[in-house]
Amino acid sequence: MTARIGYGGGQWAVLVTLLAGLLWPAPSRGGDDRGVRLSGHLKGYFFQQVPDPWLSDRVGVRLQLGVSGSSGNFSMYGAVNADVDSRLLADEPERRSAGAEVYPVEAWVEYGGDSFDLRLGLQYVFWGRTDWINPTDLFTPWDYPDMAAELEDYRLAQPALRLKWYPLDELVVDLVWQPLFRPHRLGSSSHQGELPVLEVQRLLPEHQPQNGEFGLRLSHSISALALDWAVSFYQGFEKLPVMNARVVLDEQVQPPQPLGLVLEQYFGRLWMAGADLAKAWGPVVVKAEAALKMTRDRAGDDPLVRNWRLEAVAGADCSLGDDWSLGMQTIATFWFSYDRTSERAAWQQDGGAAPPFLHGDDEISLSLKLRGQLSDHLGLQFIAIHSLSYHDFFLLGFLHWEPADAVRLVLGGVGFFGLEDNTPYASQEGNSRLFAEVKYSF
Repeated sequence: MTARIGYGGGQWAVLVTLLAGLLWPAPSRGGDDRGVRLSGHLKGYFFQQVPDPWLSDRVGVRLQLGVSGSSGNFSMYGAVNADVDSRLLADEPERRSAGAEVYPVEAWVEYGGDSFDLRLGLQYVFWGRTDWINPTDLFTPWDYPDMAAELEDYRLAQPALRLKWYPLDELVVDLVWQPLFRPHRLGSSSHQGELPVLEVQRLLPEHQPQNGEFGLRLSHSISALALDWAVSFYQGFEKLPVMNARVVLDEQVQPPQPLGLVLEQYFGRLWMAGADLAKAWGPVVVKAEAALKMTRDRAGDDPLVRNWRLEAVAGADCSLGDDWSLGMQTIATFWFSYDRTSERAAWQQDGGAAPPFLHGDDEISLSLKLRGQLSDHLGLQFIAIHSLSYHDFFLLGFLHWEPADAVRLVLGGVGFFGLEDNTPYASQEGNSRLFAEVKYSF
């Protein structure tokens, strides 16, 4: 049994949230709705890992307590999760564990002026307009191992300072600074091909002011045309690492024999210039988003740094009556100054093993989103992404039933599949699972 508090620095967010809730002005007797409001939920959950051998991946209970309040131009919100879970039924001994964890979900304070909003603290920052795949959405990392039905299950709020300025009607200037870099949370792999993984080394940038993440977004809505558009700029780091598989040899035998691999994760510097738009025609909304992503490997000859690339998404959402909506998108990545053969040769020249994955010159994928109500209390959500370039898949679908007020039952699954082990989605196959949740909100 283990007990722990959050991720690095998270305990401070817990303390600040609780302290702010205790010190915030109480509601007035005259019926003013300002002051502290408490909310939360109690959730029981069960995860069943899908790949063979089947493992009972996680069984647990989560209590979330939230505090919100407002006073004058100030408002605040904080939410803290307390998890007690068990993996004691896992077939593999190294996966067996049980523990309790307390960690913050969000914790921020906001000042709302006449022409601007200023928010400080642990928060979600989302940019872009397309569904699920957003080339310009670079601040909030993904959480693949715990992906399930709710936002907090698959995205990780970060400490940030965010200023939204409204200089003109329907014009917003959005400035974001995140002082600490945090990458996507990926699942672990016990093997790469035939060799076991002995260690995973995450070579993160140092915690220094110049290694923070900065962004600027200018967005404009034209109500008369039902048109929204934006341009954005970002400076930070790649949240998805480049992997280098280094072979460890047993020098005690002759000739030396491979013992396994050390996976080194590199997070290169990244600059982004992007744009997005959405235009409505009756029940149809057309969306598009693109980002030019620039790195320090403009020539394309450094195997540990991703090449320059253009990422683009285009598609449409359609309302199918009052209860259903359907969305489809095309997703593309175009790489600059890239040659797959020379990239592989550069890996081998640097003394590494064959890289876990080498992408193609261009990448094309399709996505489908379906959402609707099967009855008054029963709903469905489904998301699918298929890479035409690598023939791998991502699927997330679930049914949600609300038999009574504040009670929600969820049954679903998330899957990562592919024909080859190391393609982008197939490499996350260990995170595929079925899940069931029972939630009571208060």
